[in-house]
Amino acid sequence: MAQELLQKSIAAGEARGFWYGGDHLYEILIQPIDFEGASSKTTIGLLVVGHEIDSAVAKSFGELAASEVAFSWARIIVSSTLAPEQQQELSRQVAALPATAPDAPQEIQLGSERYLVTTVSLSSGTRPGASLSVLRSFDKATLFLTQLNRILLGLGFLAIAVGTLLGFVLSATFTRPLGNLVAGVRALEGGNYSFPLQNSGQDEVAVVTGAFGRMRDSLQKVQLEQRELEARLRQAHKMEAVGRLAGGVAHDFNNLLTIIRGHADMLTDRVTADEGSERNLEQIQKATGRAVSMTRQLLAFSRMQVLQPRILDLNSVVVEMGKMLPRLIGEHIEYSFEPDPELANIKADPSQVEQVLLNLAVNARDAMPNGGKLTVKASNVQMEVSAVARRPSSISDTGHGMDPETKAHIFEPFFTTKEVGKGTGLGLATVYGIVKQSGGFIWVESSPGTGATFEIYFPQARGPAYVMEKVSGSKAVPLGSETVLVVEDESGVRDLACQFLRSGGYTVLEAVDGVDALEISTRYSGTIHLLLSDMVMPRMGGAELTQRIRAARPATKVVLMSGYAEYSEANSGKESPQVPTIQKPFSLTSLAEKVREVLTEKPAKEAGQRR
Repeated sequence: MAQELLQKSIAAGEARGFWYGGDHLYEILIQPIDFEGASSKTTIGLLVVGHEIDSAVAKSFGELAASEVAFSWARIIVSSTLAPEQQQELSRQVAALPATAPDAPQEIQLGSERYLVTTVSLSSGTRPGASLSVLRSFDKATLFLTQLNRILLGLGFLAIAVGTLLGFVLSATFTRPLGNLVAGVRALEGGNYSFPLQNSGQDEVAVVTGAFGRMRDSLQKVQLEQRELEARLRQAHKMEAVGRLAGGVAHDFNNLLTIIRGHADMLTDRVTADEGSERNLEQIQKATGRAVSMTRQLLAFSRMQVLQPRILDLNSVVVEMGKMLPRLIGEHIEYSFEPDPELANIKADPSQVEQVLLNLAVNARDAMPNGGKLTVKASNVQMEVSAVARRPSSISDTGHGMDPETKAHIFEPFFTTKEVGKGTGLGLATVYGIVKQSGGFIWVESSPGTGATFEIYFPQARGPAYVMEKVSGSKAVPLGSETVLVVEDESGVRDLACQFLRSGGYTVLEAVDGVDALEISTRYSGTIHLLLSDMVMPRMGGAELTQRIRAARPATKVVLMSGYAEYSEANSGKESPQVPTIQKPFSLTSLAEKVREVLTEKPAKEAGQRR
C-alpha cells in the first residue's frame, strides 16, 4: 500500500503531503537521492520521512487551539480529541453533508453540546485530501473567531518547524546535537536542571539549544521563587493556626485563673493568724500571677488580647522605658536611643508597646552575653505599597545573630534557642501578636555574627498624644448598694463575681446566659443599675443582650467581661455595642473599681463615649 501511495505522490509531483491507508493518516516528506557521475546526475532512489497523525497529535493541536479538533481524510474522521460517541456523531454528520458543501464555519449538534466547526484543508490541489476541523463550543464561537487567525498562524509556524526538523533528519551532521537537546528536554522533564547541553557552533541547532538553556535557567528560578512563596504561605497558615489554638487555650485558662485568683484573694482577706496559710496563699497568688502573664502573652501572640489603644508619642514612651532598660540589660551593654523630633503619633496600647520594647531588649541582652550595643531608633517613613504613612521603630543589637532556619521560627510560641529553664519561648511571639493586632507589622534582618535588627511599623495616628497617669498609693475597695445583674455561663466565674459584689454591699441577680437574663429583667420590678455580662455565651451573647437590656431599661449601665478580644473592629460590625470592659482574670479590687467607675459615671460623659 505504501508503494501505491508513493506512486500516486510521484505522479502528482508532490514532495510533501499526506498519505491515507488502513484507517491511518500520515504526513510525509519525499526527498530524491541523486548520484552525480562524471557527466550526469542520476536519481538512484527516494527517501520518504513522515509521522502518523494520531490521537496524540490531535491532542497537541487541541491544546494549541484551546478547543476540540478532528483530522479527516476525504470526510473520514481519522483522529480527534472528541469522546468516542461524539466522534461517531461527527462522522455521521460529515458524511451526510453534500459533496459541494463549502468549507465555511458550520453549526452542528453533538449530543447536548452545540459546536461551531471550522475546517481547514491541509492538502494541496483539488482532489480530496487531509483536513483539520476545529470545533469550538457555540457559546464561545465569537471569541474563537477572533482567535482563529492566531491559531492558523500557529499552525503555519508549526508546519515550518516540522519541515525544518524533517530537513535536519536528512543531514547526519545534526544528529548528535539534536540527540543532546532531546536528552536535555527529557532530563528537564524529570526535574534535572544541571544536564550538560552542547552549545557549540552558530547553526540553528546551537541557537535552539542556547534558547532552551536560557529557558531552563529561567524556569528553575521561577520554581525556586514559587517554593519560597509556598513556604511563606505555609508559615503564615501555621502561625494563624497556632494563634487560634493558643487563643482558645488562653481563653479557657482565663476562666480557671479567674476562679483561682478570686478565691485566693478572698481567703487572703480572711486569714490573719496562721503564717503557714498566709505563705501558702502567697505562693498561690504568685503562681496565678505567672499563669496570668503567660496566658496574656498567648493572647497577644494570637491577636486576641483585650487592648486599650491610645494616641501615643512614641518618643516619650521609649524615653520612659529608657529609664529602666539600662538596669534590665546590664552595665556590660551600651544602650542608646535616637529619637526623631518630627515623629508622628501612633495609636496603640501603651502597656503593650512597653511590653514589645521590654521583650526585644531582653532578647537582645541574651544574645550579647559578653557585652555589646543596643540601639533604639524612631523615624517616619512613607510605605508606597499600602499607600499609608507608617512610623517605624527599630531595635538593633550587636549579638551573635541568627541563621535563616532560626529566623523562620522566631515568632512561633514556645520556640526558643535558650537553655532549658532560661526562656518560655513566648517573648517574640508576644511581640509579633501585639504588633499585628495594633495594625502594624514587624521585620527582622539578621545573619550569623552580624547581630539583629527588628523593624516595627505602626500606622500613623492624628490627634493629641495620651498622657499616662501616675498612680500613687493603694486604694481601698470601693463599696456600693446598687443592684447588679451578673450574667455568666461559667458557674465558677459567676459565683465568684457574685461573691465579690455581695461583699461590697451590692444586691446581685444571677443569670446563666442572655436569655435567662432577659427573663429575670422582665420579672424583676426594681431598678437594675448595672449589667455585668460575659461576652460569649450560649443562646445569646453579651453584645445582643446589651442592646436588648438598653432597649428595655435605658438607664441600666453595662460592663462586659472578656477573656480575650472575641470581636475585633473588623468583624464586630457597626451595631456592636461600645461599652466598658473588664478583662479576665480579674481581682476583687479591679472588679469593684470598674463597677464603681461605671456606676458613678455621668450620663453626658457616657453618651459622649458611645458616640
